[in-house]
Amino acid sequence: MAKIKYETAKEVQQQASMQEQKKTTTKTSKNLGRPKKTGEKADKKIMINVTKTQKEKIELYAEKSGLSVAGLIKSLLAKENIF
Repeated sequence: MAKIKYETAKEVQQQASMQEQKKTTTKTSKNLGRPKKTGEKADKKIMINVTKTQKEKIELYAEKSGLSVAGLIKSLLAKENIF
């Protein structure tokens, strides 16, 4: 039976391991990232004018609620069954 040098056997093992990693990486790389959203795209804007004091009150209320201003307004509209 032929003896294989330790270095040669180690190289073969590393090459096989690298090839296996490439196969695994290729398969999973297709599924990375954020999933595609379905439904209607929310890309329309509505702008309103408010006073400085009103804006500050809205921002403070949103912050206390743990929401962004847009999130706050959307949640209030949803609560009123507007959408």
